[in-house]
This record gives sequence, C-alpha cells and structure tokens, in this order.
Amino acid sequence: MNLLQRFREGTGGRLRRILLEAPWSSYDLLSALIVSGIGLYLWLNAEMFQHIGGVYQQMADVATEHQWGILFMGCGGFALIITLWCVAPRFLWRLSARMATAFCLLVLAGNNLLNFPPPLSTVTYLLLALWSVWGILRTHESGR
Repeated sequence: MNLLQRFREGTGGRLRRILLEAPWSSYDLLSALIVSGIGLYLWLNAEMFQHIGGVYQQMADVATEHQWGILFMGCGGFALIITLWCVAPRFLWRLSARMATAFCLLVLAGNNLLNFPPPLSTVTYLLLALWSVWGILRTHESGR
C-alpha cells in the first residue's frame, strides 16, 4: 500500500467523514483551524498588540504576541492532529484537544469583554468559546 492510498483510507477518509457525517467533529476541525490560524498570525506579527489601540492590552500584560502565538499554534495543532487522526482517539485525547481550543477561545473572549465598550469581535469569540465549552461538556467515552 503506497503513501497516497494510506492517506485516502486513513486521514483523508477521516476528513471526508468529518465533513459529511460528523457535525461535532467538523466544529472541532473548525475551532482547531481558527486557533492555529490566530496563533500563526500572532507569531508572525510581533507588534500587533501595540497597533490595535489597546484592544489586546490584557493579553499583552500576560505575554508577548510571539508567546501567545506559540501557545495558540500548539493548542490548535494538537486539536487538529487529534481531530484528523485516522482512528478514533481515546476519550482523554479528545477531551484534551477540545479543552485546548476552548481555553484559547475563552482567552480571546475574556480579553475582549474586559474592554469598554467590547469590540465587535467579542460576539464571535464568545459564541465560539461557549460552543467549545458545550463540546467539552458533551464529550463522552462512547465516542462522540
């Protein structure tokens, strides 16, 4: 069996099942991509916090853009690997991946809520964070 055939049957097949049959896994995929993308953006833009006019001041007080970027890329990458793994990962791995993305989305939502008035992106981050927490609460050992 060559590498391309393995991909089609393993990870490629998993991606196809996620997109067509598994709405919760598609959210896991989307949140992992969002968190990874935000992490990459932060890692590549070393002075972003200063250019946004204080919206991210609370995050800047804790760590630099580079440090947040590494954290977000790590959490998002971990969740992406777990979501796309060719066989269903164990309960603790699925739960950990969902918790990692939820943490990052909660950080962004919390940061925005600490501003007055909160920026428009607060709605997006807050809904994504709440949906992630709901995903954690409904994670079962049985497979979903």
